[in-house]
Amino acid sequence: MRRISVIIPVYNDRKSLQELLKHLDLVFDKKLLEIMVVDGGSAESINDIVPAAVKLLKTSHASRAVQLNAGARMATGDLLYFLHADCLPPLTLVKDINNAIDAGHLVGCYRLKLKPGNWLLNINSFLSRFRTMFSGGGDQSLYLPKMVFEETGGYNEDYCVMEDFELVHRLIPLYGYHILPKNILVSSRKYSYNGYFKVNLANYLTFRLYRNKVQPKIIQEHYYAMLKRVK
Repeated sequence: MRRISVIIPVYNDRKSLQELLKHLDLVFDKKLLEIMVVDGGSAESINDIVPAAVKLLKTSHASRAVQLNAGARMATGDLLYFLHADCLPPLTLVKDINNAIDAGHLVGCYRLKLKPGNWLLNINSFLSRFRTMFSGGGDQSLYLPKMVFEETGGYNEDYCVMEDFELVHRLIPLYGYHILPKNILVSSRKYSYNGYFKVNLANYLTFRLYRNKVQPKIIQEHYYAMLKRVK
């Protein structure tokens, strides 16, 4: 099986990162994982919670596109796996991704399962198993060969928001997009903090701005104006 570089961008995500690193320590075939944390300048140091076996990189500012590209440049795995700090993938991720690559699915993600959930959040989770115009969000993670990532130019660093969709929408016409039939557990704290309908409305309007090619900085300002930042 191919070696996988897991790249985790963080910015003031100490608690979530600590939980994720403990989770990844339990992954099957862990010897085939290279784990990389890319800090965008967190206010609180994370040095003490990152094990020696995990590579810790730092960028000059918090931009997921910049952080993810920085991690990819330093990655030594054949495959890249981009993962948010508040998301817990299946412990079978090494086998899952390798099997998908062997089957010809070069680009893909997992289904999303919001936790803790309720009947409304379960609707969002259920819809994530289907490929739609809204597919490509970073919470579902993203796997692909490093060669494919490099050939397509990686993340567009002009995007301070929606960088995940922008990359996936460039990849789909070339490689398709496969949704693995297992769940990645994603924190629903944003919904608890702001309310289900408000978050969904903000997500929809933000996506509309993106599709209408509005400048990323303006999209980011509109999004942050609609939702309170989770502390």
